[in-house]
Amino acid sequence: MKIPSPRKLKSGTWFVQLRLGGESISITAPTERECARQAALVKAEHLNGKRTAKANTTLSQAIDAYIARRSKLLSPATIRGYRIIQKHRFQELMNRKVSSIDTNAVQAVINAEAEKYSVKTLRNTTALILPALADAGQHINEDSLLYPMRIEKEKTIYTEEQQQALLVGIHGTDIEIPVLLASWLGLRRSEIIALRWRDVDLCKKVLSVHSARVQDEHNQYVNKDVTKTPRSTRKLTLSPYLCAVLSAAMPEDNPDAFIVPTSPQTIRNHMVKICERIGIPFLGLHALRHTNASVMLKLGIENQYAQARGGWSTDATLKRRYQHLFPGDQEIADAAVNAYYESIVASPTPKKQKKFRIVRHFTK
Repeated sequence: MKIPSPRKLKSGTWFVQLRLGGESISITAPTERECARQAALVKAEHLNGKRTAKANTTLSQAIDAYIARRSKLLSPATIRGYRIIQKHRFQELMNRKVSSIDTNAVQAVINAEAEKYSVKTLRNTTALILPALADAGQHINEDSLLYPMRIEKEKTIYTEEQQQALLVGIHGTDIEIPVLLASWLGLRRSEIIALRWRDVDLCKKVLSVHSARVQDEHNQYVNKDVTKTPRSTRKLTLSPYLCAVLSAAMPEDNPDAFIVPTSPQTIRNHMVKICERIGIPFLGLHALRHTNASVMLKLGIENQYAQARGGWSTDATLKRRYQHLFPGDQEIADAAVNAYYESIVASPTPKKQKKFRIVRHFTK
């Protein structure tokens, strides 16, 4: 069978439809050359008899194989996320054979689930199923898929007054240290619960962040010897107040013990009660990381230092997702800009506008 010539779609991607052994196979790619290459590969697999077994594989089985091939490279949290997708997302496709899943089928499920899930969730789902399909011999180009318009939701952060009330409210409680580490140092929850006392050097006033503790696919907490990103491994200078709090809690002879042995759910539950008692909204532990990034923005700390301090992988992530304005900051900025322009246009006696005489030119 001769491979048909790829044709360009309105979206800009290239498409070719193959018919092999009574099976209709759709292939899309960003370029004509890549589309032809993938089509030739699929045809070669079919002629070698390799494609028959793959064609009878369901999407769920393809995901199992995809995870198994990468199990030693993937984080336990990533695998857990994949399993959640496999169990709860795009269920209409999970038991279908990969050979029957084409661009239209995936697009139909995106359309159907757009009202239930965010754009981020939909993209995370296709980021798993498309490579799993490709491994099983069914190639779908994500560029050919359409997603709902992304609506950015402004992250709610604690105001300065609320944060002060919270830090006073948690003083002396079992969640004082995790809340301080999240708000003062901007640590992630996975980093906080992974810290051991050997990571604290009170003489040098330094805290070392170099690991994470996350849930695996069985919902058990496991330790990772690496942080979320390479930039997340970092050393942070401790203030005298933090040193005093940590020193008071530090055991004498157990450097391998966790600094925060309390479970994340217990931290959440106790934080909810404290927020209710002191009369501030409960926004969650991670909101304190957002608040910390916003404090650095307010203090005028250069983004390259803020990024290093918070362990963000990119400057864009810091600016787009974590830095927010505190209430009143916009008005302060408006007043400063207005004052500047008022100063350069101010005049004791405003000049009258010049009147221009209209001169008409006639041609004979």
